[in-house]
Amino acid sequence: MYASSNGKALKFSKDIHGYNRAGESGDNIVLLKGVDTVDVSSVDTNLIGHFYYGANRSVLSDMFNLMQGQPAESRFGLRKRTKREQLYWAFQP
Repeated sequence: MYASSNGKALKFSKDIHGYNRAGESGDNIVLLKGVDTVDVSSVDTNLIGHFYYGANRSVLSDMFNLMQGQPAESRFGLRKRTKREQLYWAFQP
């Protein structure tokens, strides 16, 4: 799962529904067993901050490598992070 603290769409949805959203990063990042989470907050985004997955070459490259079966620990530009002893990944700024 890719997450970002820059997504205005997620912030709007959170304001409307009143609870955290999958795809948020920072203190509210969602970590699920068996699912790699990648914080892409450091990646340049558009005005809305929600189209990083289709407009940023680094994220597209990571998605390609993911679909080729390359594990997160082997993919370029990802740094290991932990939250409450759970592992996730973040793009290096």
